[in-house]
Amino acid sequence: MRHLESRAQRMGMRFESRFPDRTRVPLFRQITANFTGIIESYFQAAFYVLKQPSTMIAVPTLESIMRTHLATEQYDKDFLWYILLGEPQKLIEPHYADFYTKFVQELILEPGTEDNPTPFFMHAMKAWKLFFMLELSSSQDWIQAVIEPWTDRYSGSLSKIHDEWSLLFIDEFCRAYHRYKDRKLVIPNGLCPDPCITQPCFNIPNTASSKCTTTGTQWNEFNCSCQPRYSWIKPPRWAGHCQMNDDCTNYCNMEGTRRCDVIDQKEFCVCRPTYMGPTCHKKRDPCIELSSPTEIPGNVACNVNQGGKCVGTLGTNTYHCM
Repeated sequence: MRHLESRAQRMGMRFESRFPDRTRVPLFRQITANFTGIIESYFQAAFYVLKQPSTMIAVPTLESIMRTHLATEQYDKDFLWYILLGEPQKLIEPHYADFYTKFVQELILEPGTEDNPTPFFMHAMKAWKLFFMLELSSSQDWIQAVIEPWTDRYSGSLSKIHDEWSLLFIDEFCRAYHRYKDRKLVIPNGLCPDPCITQPCFNIPNTASSKCTTTGTQWNEFNCSCQPRYSWIKPPRWAGHCQMNDDCTNYCNMEGTRRCDVIDQKEFCVCRPTYMGPTCHKKRDPCIELSSPTEIPGNVACNVNQGGKCVGTLGTNTYHCM
C-alpha cells in the first residue's frame, strides 16, 4: 500500500478516526451506518455456521443486514443500497436488475463442506463485501442519467481514499476479534495490528520482562508486566507505564500518619502527635507513649509495675497518677 497509515497499521493504528461512534457513521445525506453491528453480525453468523454447519436458519441475508444497520429518517432515492433494495432497474445496467434482486437475498455466509471446511476468519472477513458496497454507495455514478439533474451532488463525510476504508474495516474487525479473544479464535499472523511487535515493554522502566500483551488495535493498547511493588497504569490516550504502588495508603492510617517511609520494601509510618502504633491507627495514650520520646510516659511516672495507676486523656500528653 502507498498509503502511509496503511503501511504502518501493523504496529498499531495511529490514525485519528473522525467517527468515534462506529454505530452511527454518517454515510450519505441523512443516512448513518452501524459498522460495529455489521462486523458483529458476521462474527455471530460465523459462530453459528461453525457450530451447526448443517443448517443456515440463523444466517441473515444481505438485505436484512442492511435494513438492520442502516438508519435514516427518510428514503433516499439516490443511495445505491436503497436502489438495490427497491428499484434495481434504475442502475446503469438495468438488464442486470434480476441479478441485483437475487444478490441482496443472498445469505451473508455459506457453509463449508465436510471435506473442505471454511476457517472462522474467512467467514468473518466476508464482511468486507458490505464495507466495499457502502463505499461504492457514496457515489452516484451507479444511477442512470435522469431528466432532472441532481441539485446537490453529495460528497459525503467518509474518505474517498480506498485504503482509509481498509483501515476502518481492519480496525473494526480486529476490535471484534479482541472482544472474543477468550474463544481463542485463529486468524492469520499480521492480519490485526499488533502494538507489541516493536517490543515496547523492553524500553519501559520498572518492567519485569519484555513480555507484552496486546489489548486492542491502537498503537498504545498493550500491557506490560511490572516489577514487584509496581503496577501497570494505562492512561486513555497514551502508552502505559509501571507506577510504584502506594502501599503506604493501604498500610498506614492516613488520618493518624504524618509521613510514610519505605525502607528495604517495608513501610514505616511516622505518626502525628496525637496518634500512636505501628500503623498510627490508635489515639495516643499518654500513659503508654508521649509525643516526645525524651519525656517519661505516665505508666513509668506512676510506677504502674509497683501498683500505681495512670489515667490519661487520649490524643494528648496529659495524665495523672492515682
